[in-house]
Amino acid sequence: MDATHYRIPREWNDLTQQIIGAAMRVHTALGPGLLEKLYEDAVCIELTDMRIPFERQKPIRLEYRGRFIGDLRVDLVVNGLVVVELKAIERILEVHKAQLLSYLRSCGIPLGLLINFNHETLREGLTRRLNDRCDLVRALPRLSLSPSEVSADSEFPSDEGRA
Repeated sequence: MDATHYRIPREWNDLTQQIIGAAMRVHTALGPGLLEKLYEDAVCIELTDMRIPFERQKPIRLEYRGRFIGDLRVDLVVNGLVVVELKAIERILEVHKAQLLSYLRSCGIPLGLLINFNHETLREGLTRRLNDRCDLVRALPRLSLSPSEVSADSEFPSDEGRA
């Protein structure tokens, strides 16, 4: 599959790293095996203490061909740039990744994090996605990457050493 890769602004990467850091602190303190809502509560405490603006259980109006068909709720929208979908399940399936991408496209937000707390290390339960249909993303410069520079589980390619 030929994917287009974009140069992600440093501020966007910094924000996702702050969110991941908050989730890691929660995971370190609470460990795996709890209910999703408890992790959500704890991540919200972390984001509040870090003074990072977020909306919790944000309703998204879903339309099809210009007509309203229902509402969605995303766990967190951080700083208007990142949808954060939290899970506490045995493993992430492709349908969960597809759900995240659908949420991103439905609300027009450029970045997404899917975080599953039910792992020994949080890194195992982390997926990042980029909404290539978002105007903010389409306006970004594109990268030319070799296959070795593209991560199989992330649409945020390595930008180290690039000007």
